[in-house]
Amino acid sequence: KAIGMLPLVNLPPEDQRALGRFRMADFAKWGYAVAEAAGWGGARFLAAYERNINRQHEEAVSASLLSQAILEFMAGRNEWEGTASELKIQLDPIANSTLGIDPTNRQSGWPHDAARLSKELFRLAETLATSGVEVSRPPRSGKRGRLIGLMAIPDSTVTADTSDIAESEW
Repeated sequence: KAIGMLPLVNLPPEDQRALGRFRMADFAKWGYAVAEAAGWGGARFLAAYERNINRQHEEAVSASLLSQAILEFMAGRNEWEGTASELKIQLDPIANSTLGIDPTNRQSGWPHDAARLSKELFRLAETLATSGVEVSRPPRSGKRGRLIGLMAIPDSTVTADTSDIAESEW
């Protein structure tokens, strides 16, 4: 039934905008069609899907020492730009004082060099964006090398009104 409905799925404008926020938009559209076919309502599916994505991002931040340090570093800042080495110099004291880890200990889970920090930072970019920090790669400037840009994103949390949906419904 959902396969037959998929071409007919015409999302309301507010749901169209929500669909564009999903990395797996095709899955979201299929889920919408299945929920409509089952009589649950596509908007309710999108709200539940969005809620689950937000939970995944929250868990990823809490599981990542680097994410926690970046959020602490950006608290009270609008933006920062520099190299991975410069960022590591800024973050190491936060790792030590706020997170209670020794950044020189290779067993601590903290990136032990700038290259690893940069790689992990860009891997976490989507998660950090949902937490309020955009990670970018600005154009090179002189002989400084590859730059990293961090910018605070106002009102960055993806939210949906799920107050009418019980946890057990999904």
